[in-house]
Parts: sequence; structure tokens; C-alpha cells
Amino acid sequence: MAMTLRPDANWYVTVNDTKGKVDHWTLAVSATPFISKVKQYPADKQRLSAYLAYQINGNLLNLQQASADIYHHEAASDWDVVNVADSWGKDQGLLLKVQSDALQGAYYSRITWTLKDVPVV
Repeated sequence: MAMTLRPDANWYVTVNDTKGKVDHWTLAVSATPFISKVKQYPADKQRLSAYLAYQINGNLLNLQQASADIYHHEAASDWDVVNVADSWGKDQGLLLKVQSDALQGAYYSRITWTLKDVPVV
């Protein structure tokens, strides 16, 4: 059975912004495919039939296909501490989309967070 797994409420994705007032930045995220941890040799690794996604405003973005800009910030002061995960509601944020043919096991993926020093267009 296919399912969507949501993170618990304890996520913290924090950016300490010391750039100053009215500066902008964008946070992007991507992920590698989930592969098994149990096999010894890379050729023996098994892929999980699942992908990490980011959902915002009803749009589901597959983070294994491309990096996604998930948060834009304009600094209000000289020092901002921003927990990006605070903006995630019940139907927003990181999700694990598991397909019905997924096999039980221990898997891992690498999540890459990229902070871009660019203005919002």
C-alpha cells in the first residue's frame, strides 16, 4: 500500500541571518534516492521505492529530481534567527512518499540544503 509519511512536529531547520536589514536569501533543498544500508558492496545496494518531496500550496515537488527553492526571506533586522520548519503546516513541508512496492529495510538518503544569497524576483 502506498503511503505518505509526514515528519513529527520537532523539526528545526534554522538559519542565523547576520547580513543586515533588507537583505534577501533563499533556501533550497534536494535529496538523493534512498538506498539500503545493509549490503556491503555498492552493487548490492537496493533502492527504496520512495522519494523525499516538499509540498507547498498544493504543489508536490520531488526533491530527487531537482533542487527546490522552499523558503524566501527578507531580513527585518540586523540579526534574524529563522526556523524555516515553523512555516510548515499539516500539508506543507518535507514528506516521504512511499510506493506500494517498497520493501522493508534500513535505507538512507542525503539531504542537501543550499542557502542562496539572491534577491527575491
